[in-house]
Amino acid sequence: MPRLSVIVPVYNVEAYLPACIDSILKQTIDDLEVILIDDGSPDRCGKICDTYAERDRRIKVIHQSNHGVSNARNAGLRISRGDYIGFVDPDDLVDPEMFEAMMNAAEAEGAQIAICGFAYCSEDGEPVRTEPVPKGVVSQRELILSIYGMPNIYHGSMCNKIFSREALKDLSYDESVAVGEDWLLLYDCYEHSEKAVALQECYYTVRIRSGSATRKASAELYMKKLETYSRLYRCSLRKDKEIRRKATAKILDAFTANKEAIIREDYDRKCLSRLNRRKRRIAVTAFLRGDLSFKRMVFHVIRG
Repeated sequence: MPRLSVIVPVYNVEAYLPACIDSILKQTIDDLEVILIDDGSPDRCGKICDTYAERDRRIKVIHQSNHGVSNARNAGLRISRGDYIGFVDPDDLVDPEMFEAMMNAAEAEGAQIAICGFAYCSEDGEPVRTEPVPKGVVSQRELILSIYGMPNIYHGSMCNKIFSREALKDLSYDESVAVGEDWLLLYDCYEHSEKAVALQECYYTVRIRSGSATRKASAELYMKKLETYSRLYRCSLRKDKEIRRKATAKILDAFTANKEAIIREDYDRKCLSRLNRRKRRIAVTAFLRGDLSFKRMVFHVIRG
């Protein structure tokens, strides 16, 4: 059994895929498997995956028709065998020591999750900025609180983390979610874990490019994003008052920010009435439950 499984969903990234795969194969540990899921890519990605698999016994390739990134990652999860699991996007890069350092830290602390910082580079690979995370051992409660943080100090991505098989047991991506699929799975992983360990180093590099999988903005996209936030908010209602208060503040701020974006970008105004009704309902209910002050409730109800 390999110590680590790295899952890479692949779609329409032939210009960047070799660099991504190379960065994974250059890890300072050899005991890993790399699972490449060709999600019906229309370019040469499938051929590139097969070529790498012919060269390196650690690589497994799945070819499937296009079902989206969540389906592809689930396909990788189903066949993964590693004690730990990591996710890498096919146009990004990882430092050679990333996975060994994170697994060693997790094992030393008895943690189910390890977290590192992000670096960002331009489309041609030039460094742009870094976003380290606070170093230390993080309790389950702190992890859940971070989900509702503004900002989320550990980031809402699965890619700057590794997970023990225990943390991901019986979990998978919700393939019906169009925006924010990482946030939901991450919350479930936190619920399955006792603690995490965070490393300041920015081992994972995100490539900022114009042709990435980022969805084109629209009123409906903003509403889908708010539905994911709403699901996370509903998760908080089972928690204590501090977590509920943080979640309430985050969901209401998210509604306000997305409403302003819809207005600013002059998208379909029909979404605004739906958004306003939901926002007012959350504010009033949170006030009655004791999770929002009267002043803030009035502000959100009047502002809409």
